Amino acid sequence: MSGSSLSIVFSLAVGPITLIGGGKLIKKVGTSVLIIVGSIWFGLGMIISGFSNSKIMLMGDLAYPVD
Repeated sequence: MSGSSLSIVFSLAVGPITLIGGGKLIKKVGTSVLIIVGSIWFGLGMIISGFSNSKIMLMGDLAYPVD
């Protein structure tokens, strides 16, 4: 599977789940808190993905290393 088709699969599978969950969170905690937390998570994800050496590491091998 090519990289572009893999990204489309993940965006179609995960996108609606995050939209529904985000809408419920906005009602509970408010928009400003959610924007700050989301920005921190996005920044951490970008930093962690900068250390990847392969596609496998980008898909979660960094979180679950196998020896």
